[in-house]
Amino acid sequence: MGQRLAPSLAIAFMSKVEAPVMDLRSLLYSKLVEETQQHIVNVVSSLVPQMSKSLQPSRVEK
Repeated sequence: MGQRLAPSLAIAFMSKVEAPVMDLRSLLYSKLVEETQQHIVNVVSSLVPQMSKSLQPSRVEK
């Protein structure tokens, strides 16, 4: 008897858990992109020190 109800309960529970995470998805993605970009700049700057000034990402004020 409980087996028929289990999928419906799982869907209801997961929708409550996933909703806040889905709202943060774009924020988390932009943070990942920013960290990756900074890592690339650091690697290139360590290889070619003369380029370090021109590779610094510009900050956009929100």
